[in-house]
Amino acid sequence: MVGRSLFVSALALASLWSPQVLKAQATTPSTAPAETPQTVDPKLREFAALQAALNVARDDYNVEIAALHEVAAKTEAMHAFDLHIEQILAEHGTTQEAYLQELFVISSDTAQREAFEKLIREIEAP
Repeated sequence: MVGRSLFVSALALASLWSPQVLKAQATTPSTAPAETPQTVDPKLREFAALQAALNVARDDYNVEIAALHEVAAKTEAMHAFDLHIEQILAEHGTTQEAYLQELFVISSDTAQREAFEKLIREIEAP
């Protein structure tokens, strides 16, 4: 008897919960509320531009270093890359330490990270 009443109670709870689940599943993209555009922090936009410039520099460096086979040439390319990174950071008015700190802050906050990734996709889109 106790087993049956426990089963009936569980069934009653499930029947109260299931209409909400079905209603949530019935929402189609056309009936879903439109996402409101959010303004992006100019500081985040500037950081995304910096990151995009660094990505281009890394890509160029990787192409260059892949073609080199001599140790001296690779060392020279690495040194030139380091100088280029310093130049990019200076052009954006930041330092390596400040860049890394901001990168940590953005990667630690889900909302900022998503906005940052969206900005990167926009900037790097062909």
